[in-house]
Amino acid sequence: MADIAFFLPTLAGGGVERVVLNVICGFAARGHSIDLVLMRHEGELLEQVPAEIRIVDLRAPALGDALFITALPALTNYLRIRPPRVLFSAMTTVNLIALWARSLSRSPTKIVLSEHVPVSVNARTHPLKRVLPFLVRRNYAAADAIVAVSRALGDDLASVAELPRARIDTVYNPVVTPRLLRQSAERPDHPWFAEDVPIVVGIGRLVPQKDFETLLEAFAIARRRRRLRLVILGEGPGRAALEASITRLGLADEVRLLGFVGNPASYLGHASLFVLSSVFEGLAMVLIEALACGCPVVSTACPTGPDEILEDGVYGRLVPMRDAPAMAEAIIATLDAPPSRATAERRGLDFSLEAIIPQYVALFERVAASGRKSG
Repeated sequence: MADIAFFLPTLAGGGVERVVLNVICGFAARGHSIDLVLMRHEGELLEQVPAEIRIVDLRAPALGDALFITALPALTNYLRIRPPRVLFSAMTTVNLIALWARSLSRSPTKIVLSEHVPVSVNARTHPLKRVLPFLVRRNYAAADAIVAVSRALGDDLASVAELPRARIDTVYNPVVTPRLLRQSAERPDHPWFAEDVPIVVGIGRLVPQKDFETLLEAFAIARRRRRLRLVILGEGPGRAALEASITRLGLADEVRLLGFVGNPASYLGHASLFVLSSVFEGLAMVLIEALACGCPVVSTACPTGPDEILEDGVYGRLVPMRDAPAMAEAIIATLDAPPSRATAERRGLDFSLEAIIPQYVALFERVAASGRKSG
């Protein structure tokens, strides 16, 4: 029986998956017995799972958005036959499945839920998600512990779930690893980085949440005042629309959509500036990565996380969401007077494995020693 099981849909290369993998590695290094329970055994990050971790493939049928509910019988069976002491899950729909599976299995396993985006905002991004606040209110009280990855996200979750704020722990994401710092020193595999032209980088899935449209418009304004280039890393359903915008704005010679790359840290380590253009986040993991790599940053003041990471502008300029002129001004101002890379790096280390994993260890020990919540 594992000490701790971590439950995710897959190990796709998203921010939540990378954070959970960092937590797994932190616990494995401390000698804990760990199961990694996946709805489906797939994803770019599988090759990074330490050899000592036991991977459990629930083999949930791939039915699009229904993937989550199809995993319920298999997770219930896992908790009945091989119950870990603690099950840690991440993302709202996954959290709900974890709670329902424990109830059906009558397992003694303690459940720790983690939220990485504000539920109130996420519920407005798709018609099928409108039911999430109701389900959160009905079910989250049964968790043995709940983690929010930023203070503001915890405030949002307490309001949505109608729970006392003290029931929700704030634990920042353990983002900065020795691997990240090593990778940031490598030179990107792109010819632009061999030339003496400032390069702005954006990173994230090509989806409306990341609002790369505003970044393109801001870049179009900024490049009228100085020579610049823009590289966006990430893939997603919004690629065609962004390509059309690049053509419309006359940016074909100065912007590249490079898709998924194996080492985004190398781009952050050699870029002139990183820009986060999102309309919502949980903690904005890539913003932390940029700081740790010594890259100057500009970010929207979106909910939730950037203002906490940048301490209200101390470590990088904050601009209103969907405001291309303001973003362009911040880009130019930061390039004209870049902050100290050493200062950015020191702030990034506040989110290192060494700083954050002990907080998770203390949380899990507290949960393991506690009585079951009564739902």
